[in-house]
Amino acid sequence: SKSVQAVRHSVQLSTLPPEPVIPSKQPLRVELIGGKRYSWCTCGWSRKQPFCDGSHKSRAQGLSPLRFVPQEDATVWLCGCKHTNNPPYCDGTHKQDFIVQNPASKLKC
Repeated sequence: SKSVQAVRHSVQLSTLPPEPVIPSKQPLRVELIGGKRYSWCTCGWSRKQPFCDGSHKSRAQGLSPLRFVPQEDATVWLCGCKHTNNPPYCDGTHKQDFIVQNPASKLKC
């Protein structure tokens, strides 16, 4: 007699947040006011780039804005591609092939 062996397959659902969309392939020059709290968009869906407008709540659940308070007034370049390794600041990641070859989202910022 042949024995039948049950094979158990497990499916793991990712608990990782979704990948952000790329709203801009260029950094955004911003005048920041020292002591003011800002919320930098991490999902890429905001229509108020580079800042959050709450779009992540319906379009990118699992992502939330990066909140920061600059110590002094400053003109800075904030990341527009959402893949920086130094959020919220641009680190040049937008020059890498995976960003350059990716079609930018059709959002109007």
